[in-house]
Amino acid sequence: MKFWKKIYFSVFLLFLIFINGGIFLVYHISYRHNLEEEKTRMMGENEIIRRSLVDDISAFGKMAPGEREFRSIMEVYEDMFQNNRLFFNLWQNDSRVFCSEGVHMEDISQEDVMILRREDGIQTIYLITAFKVNGDRYRLAAIRRLTGLTRLWDQLKAVFLFLSGMISVVLAVILYIIMRRLTRPLRQLSEVTRKVADGNYELIQTGGRDEIAELGRDFNRMTTAVQNRIQSQQRFVANLAHELRTPLTSIGGYSEYLLRGNPEKDRQFRALQYINKESRRMQQMAHQLLLLARVQSEQVEMADISIDTCLKSS
Repeated sequence: MKFWKKIYFSVFLLFLIFINGGIFLVYHISYRHNLEEEKTRMMGENEIIRRSLVDDISAFGKMAPGEREFRSIMEVYEDMFQNNRLFFNLWQNDSRVFCSEGVHMEDISQEDVMILRREDGIQTIYLITAFKVNGDRYRLAAIRRLTGLTRLWDQLKAVFLFLSGMISVVLAVILYIIMRRLTRPLRQLSEVTRKVADGNYELIQTGGRDEIAELGRDFNRMTTAVQNRIQSQQRFVANLAHELRTPLTSIGGYSEYLLRGNPEKDRQFRALQYINKESRRMQQMAHQLLLLARVQSEQVEMADISIDTCLKSS
């Protein structure tokens, strides 16, 4: 995977985690806050009903009211809290004596407990409290179906998911454009590097003051230095070939003269002298080349020297 793609996917993944995590956190905190408010309100309403119910049952004296009386009492509370969508179940000594229409719940043995359930896609709160009147044990179950709150938050959740998807798409496009623009000098540098490897010493166009622009300028300096060194080597090879051509031509010519001709001893001696002179010249050139190679392989210490001292030593 290319470098810019690694950066792109890493940054995109981090943005997705933080954005979606933030959206989910806001949604969850708000939902839990509203749910706690509903629970607190229901506890307050249930306490009012429980106290009133104790007074109503106590009004019958030692003779406990029958199922008909319980229905009359509880229907009054149903009418009072109809707008709040509050329903009831009432047990007397483990026998159900009242049940709101359409809200028949199972007998729960627990007392003074709040239960939260999701039924048919709707959050429902069950608050069960116990009390005693004239020796009888009663359990009141207040039931509230949070239809409006559940639908509201389901709609908000859908909106949040839609916004998260839209933000992710827009972020992906914007981040792609930014990453391509930021890494463009690197792509240009890669292309120029391949051209330099093929022998085309081309400089890269750089601008700005960031690290990538500095890298481009360093690359241009390196390319210029390499090109100058290669040109210097080419001139050196050309000059060396020119310097070797003269003695080799002379040696070849005189040796051929000695082989084919029948020169006098005086001319033969002069030819051998010339051949010996040119061979010594070539040996001196070879020695200088070896010395140059050794100097290039070793670390040369540079020092300032006076021109007068240099001239006197020469």
